[in-house]
Amino acid sequence: MARFLLIDLDQCLECPTCEVECQYFYHPGNNGIVALREEAARQRICRHCEKAPCIEACPRDALKKTEEGLVRRAKLLCIGCNSCAIACFQGALPFELIPYYESKCDFCPDEPEPRCVRTCPRQAVRVVEELPDDPLVVQVGDNFAVRSRAWKAEED
Repeated sequence: MARFLLIDLDQCLECPTCEVECQYFYHPGNNGIVALREEAARQRICRHCEKAPCIEACPRDALKKTEEGLVRRAKLLCIGCNSCAIACFQGALPFELIPYYESKCDFCPDEPEPRCVRTCPRQAVRVVEELPDDPLVVQVGDNFAVRSRAWKAEED
């Protein structure tokens, strides 16, 4: 049976600083939740502007649009200058989600309850065996789902 790490992004982003701890095996100082929050924000909060000012503002060409219209960041090119966050007139790229360093999440396959779930002060991170029947929940990766109100363009 599939297992998902489900993040309630609306609750998660209420914390001024992420206090969640990570137990990523290959790098003890890593905090995988940072990478997951960034991915979730890019997919659910980003307005996916046709002519994205965040992409144009990047001095290192670290941001690119995928064929699906999502903005991706090449972390090896990113210098952490936050130009993209400043250029985003919608405020969809909070500064704390633009770290220079690379973080990974391996979804703690051998742990019944990962450290991120145990240490989240808002209980915004949890493990579920199946995704809830909730229109606000979207599967974002193989083992990762987000609960959040997505930005939607108004129809004419």
